[in-house]
Amino acid sequence: MAEKKIPRKCPVCGGPLSITRLSCHRCGSEITCDFPMEGNASVSDEDMDFIKLFLFYEGSLTKMQSALSVGYLEVKRRLYQINEKLGNEVNKVNEETLKSMANTSGDSMVVARLKEKMRQCGGRSSMIMLRGDPIGIRLSPDGKGIIADSYRSLVMEWRIFDAIVDKANSLGGKMFKGDAMAQGGARIGSVDFPLDTIDAYISTRFYGSKIGETATRRSTYYCAVLSWADIVENHRSEGEGSFIKVLAPFGRNEGW
Repeated sequence: MAEKKIPRKCPVCGGPLSITRLSCHRCGSEITCDFPMEGNASVSDEDMDFIKLFLFYEGSLTKMQSALSVGYLEVKRRLYQINEKLGNEVNKVNEETLKSMANTSGDSMVVARLKEKMRQCGGRSSMIMLRGDPIGIRLSPDGKGIIADSYRSLVMEWRIFDAIVDKANSLGGKMFKGDAMAQGGARIGSVDFPLDTIDAYISTRFYGSKIGETATRRSTYYCAVLSWADIVENHRSEGEGSFIKVLAPFGRNEGW
C-alpha cells in the first residue's frame, strides 16, 4: 500500500491546514483539538524535494545550483526558509535589543539612519543586491550590526558602515568596491586592488588582512545595506569597477 502523505495546504483555497483529531488504533481513544502543523508537517512538498536533493548531493551547494539551474544566493535563501519552517531559526531578533535602538544619541548620522530603519521594520527587512536579487537582512542578536540571510557568518557592524561612508567622503563622495578583485584573488595594495577600494580598506582596517594578502568579498553586502537605507547609490561598473556614491545629507559637500 502506498504511503499516505499529509496534505499541507487546503485543496479548495490553498490555506494552511491544521490537525483537529488524533486517534489511537489500539484502544479507539480520540483526542479532538486544533493542532498546528509543526516540524516536517509545515514543510511543503516542494521543500521536501529540495531537502532530498540537498541530502542526495551531501550538502554540496555547487551541485545544488547546477541541478536546480539557480544561483548560490537562491539556494541559500531556500535553505534558510526551510530552516525557519523546521523551527531552526537562528539570529532571532531580540525585542529588548530592538527597543534600545530608539536611543541613537551619540551615534553618527549613518549609524542612526541604519538603526532607525531596522527598528521601523521590526529588525527584519529585505535589501536588493546590485544584480537585482532580494536578500533578507536582520538585526544581529547583540544589536551591534546587521546580518544577511545568505551570509550569516558576517555581522556587518555599525562602525564599519560608518567607516565606509567616511572614507568615501574623503575620496570626494565616490568609492570603488574592489569586489571583483577580491573575488578574483588579487593582492591588497596592488595596482588592480588599491587600498582605497572598499574591500581592501575594510579588510585591512577591520578584518586583520595585510597588504599583499588576498581579501574576502564583503563590499557587495555592505553597499547593498547602505543603499537600502538610502545612504548611498549603488552603481554597476562603468568600465573601472562597481562603486558607490554618497547621498545627501550624508556627504561632506554641503551643496549636495
